[in-house]
Amino acid sequence: KEDYLQRFGQVENIEFTEDYIISYDHTGAGKIKLSEVETMSETQSHFFFKFNTNMSFIIPKREIEDILFF
Repeated sequence: KEDYLQRFGQVENIEFTEDYIISYDHTGAGKIKLSEVETMSETQSHFFFKFNTNMSFIIPKREIEDILFF
């Protein structure tokens, strides 16, 4: 089992396309099909994406360039 604790607070750029979520970090890029989104929830300050691969994205709203587009 992998430990992702060291990944908290790491900067990633995330791009949404018609079919994919593409993430870019210091190790490279990765693509996730939008069909793999299991749940999406929202608080006043964050979006939470959980994928059927047991991976999750936590996106602070303050970091989104165009919140109305999102």
